[in-house]
Amino acid sequence: MIEDIANCPGYVANASVFYIFVADLNRHAQLLAHYDQTDKIENLKTMESLTVAIVDTTIAAQNMVNYAEANDLGICYIGGIRNDLFQIADLLDLPSYTFPLFGLSIGYPKTKNQVKKRLPAEDVVSMDSYQALDFDLLESYNQQTARYYAQRFSNQQQTDWSQKMVDYFHSPRRVDTLTFLKQQGFIFTETSENNPIE
Repeated sequence: MIEDIANCPGYVANASVFYIFVADLNRHAQLLAHYDQTDKIENLKTMESLTVAIVDTTIAAQNMVNYAEANDLGICYIGGIRNDLFQIADLLDLPSYTFPLFGLSIGYPKTKNQVKKRLPAEDVVSMDSYQALDFDLLESYNQQTARYYAQRFSNQQQTDWSQKMVDYFHSPRRVDTLTFLKQQGFIFTETSENNPIE
């Protein structure tokens, strides 16, 4: 079922283990209720609280990935679980104030693709202020990634990094995410002295 939602044949059923990482503020809501602070639950429904939960959950996943790869295991993040957040929430019986972020398959891979080079540090690290892309550096990187995609062991493609990004943003993706988050109890308004501003 999850494989069908994520459109990732074999990456769930054939993995040694499969995890779904969930940004979870429900436990905090339980804590506040336990200490008779239910009026403070409004404070965990905000974009900032959700952002912190997403960051913490992602760091936990990356730590798991680092440990797995250090022990010669293979991993694959499965963002496709967000293709149907409502169904994933039903399958996992997720309560309010939770948001399933991604899956993670871990196991012993039959083969390993070559390591894909990353964008040059000069194009992702800024000093003192934000810097725009250096398209000369990017063109060199595109040539490297084109060779990588054409020559890797599986899922070979005729493309490069820039083209993949342009294709990715060709149309809106997973447009029901905001609807799902609202259903989960999150609110996204600015506040000033506890007065919501729509």
